[in-house]
Amino acid sequence: TMDVLAALCFSIIIVESARKKGYEGRKECSRAMMGACGISAVLLLFVYGGLTFLGATTIDVYPEVTDNAKLLSMIIQDLLGFGGMVLLGIIVGLACLTTSIGLTSATASYFETLFKGKVSYKTLVVVVTVFSFAVSNIGLNQIIAIASPILSLLYPVVIILVICSFFKDRLLRCYLPGAACLVAFVITCFDTLHSTFGMNFSFLEMLPLDSMGLGWVLPAVIGGLIGFFVPRKAKAAEEA
Repeated sequence: TMDVLAALCFSIIIVESARKKGYEGRKECSRAMMGACGISAVLLLFVYGGLTFLGATTIDVYPEVTDNAKLLSMIIQDLLGFGGMVLLGIIVGLACLTTSIGLTSATASYFETLFKGKVSYKTLVVVVTVFSFAVSNIGLNQIIAIASPILSLLYPVVIILVICSFFKDRLLRCYLPGAACLVAFVITCFDTLHSTFGMNFSFLEMLPLDSMGLGWVLPAVIGGLIGFFVPRKAKAAEEA
């Protein structure tokens, strides 16, 4: 899924909303954000925990079904009937609507800034909406197949950046985040070439947690430790 990547986009919108509500100070805004994030994390835990439980307990009931959306629909149909299907449709519709609105807004805002106002925000919203509508019609499995290699490349870097963001003030004078991200990205490049295009890189099997798709973790930790002991120049640290 794209939850972490989407969270980076949504965070901009949430921070701006918090400031408009009067949380202008850094501490006040942080407290509001932590509260919102805590509630969201608990609710998402229940959602994904429930989906994981359903998938794990029905694997033998629907062994022939490989389409994720179809599998969920069949489970809900058997458990809750027509009413459950209606409720599922409403829930999924609202979830997709809020996500699409947030991502469309964040994407349009980003490109408006990138183009320095030469293309209006409304025009970019229309373009993003039309493009997203076209892509959404190719099917969930096809979207996952296309997005999976891209997410495999980006996720380790994003995860590292999120973790490092909690220690930003302590990491300004070293290259730990950059070194860890660089090493993780290189490893995931090899892993993606192996899993997507069948290229053989035997050293990947030697990495701890590789069977779980986390072969990048140990190299990233080692790279981060090396970067931690490499001091940054004062000017570069101030700019960061």
